Amino acid sequence: MLDFTPFTSAPGFTFFHSRLWIDTLLSAFPRWRDASCLIRLPDGRDALLPMLETDRLGPWRWLEAMPFAFFGSPLVAEGSLSRADMAHILHVAGVGWLAINLDPCDPLAKAENIPTGMTPVSTHILTLAGDFERVHAGFTKTVRYDVRRAEREGVTVRKGSGVGDFLACYNLAQSAARRWDMTESPFPRALYEALAVMPSERVSLWLAEYDGRLIGGLINLFYTNDRVLHWSSALQPDYTHLNPTKLLQREAIREACERGATIYNLGPSAGFDGKVLDGVRQAKEALGAQPYGYAIPILMNPWAMRARALRDKVRRVLS
Repeated sequence: MLDFTPFTSAPGFTFFHSRLWIDTLLSAFPRWRDASCLIRLPDGRDALLPMLETDRLGPWRWLEAMPFAFFGSPLVAEGSLSRADMAHILHVAGVGWLAINLDPCDPLAKAENIPTGMTPVSTHILTLAGDFERVHAGFTKTVRYDVRRAEREGVTVRKGSGVGDFLACYNLAQSAARRWDMTESPFPRALYEALAVMPSERVSLWLAEYDGRLIGGLINLFYTNDRVLHWSSALQPDYTHLNPTKLLQREAIREACERGATIYNLGPSAGFDGKVLDGVRQAKEALGAQPYGYAIPILMNPWAMRARALRDKVRRVLS
């Protein structure tokens, strides 16, 4: 088992680089394998790349750093990584499929720093600087009015904890998925169960309730001391008019400010087909977030992709 300890004080080290994070995900997904590795760079330094093997077919492996839109930037104990270092890492680690979901704040997350497999992506970043009143003043008048109205209507929010609360949030995601004509939530139940047992100072769950019923949920990850990833939110479709998500975001942003966070990453505003969802984008910008473009490397072997597509087709026919 790879020891991450030498890298815990490295620039860029995050919760996603921790042994706890890797092991908890592996316990939730027993068929996966830890593929984290040390890659010797041309200058003699070792780079840590935290990865999970999520599939295997013959000689080909599907490696993700990290799955489910979590981050997995490579890092070194001292100094920084260059474009040439990234080229070396991609050459050594490349297999059937390799996706490295770089933290947007990582200096490598620029198109010019990714020599091959460059994929442009975008997110929305809200700059906090620990000042909630300033951030709150940056909300649009509509957001502030909707939040006050939600409170007047009797919507309340609380911090969630334990498997029961996380699974309640999963059930909300299931309801939201059906609203969008999806058969199920894009994130499996096992992932919510895994998040439920991680440290509460790293994984923050907020829940909104109305008339004794759960109507909204939000999950944030404090993956460094000053950066927060807004990973997921969902609501009961019948209660959209009460704006529970806006109220949840206000409290989650307040928490982030109080904990000294400076970056609140609201995530991409695209659907699972890659198309921009204007309503989602507008909701994030109404909180004061600004669009932020960056890039990540995604490498795929065409023969591996064809072979996996054939295997999956056979499985569907036989099932």
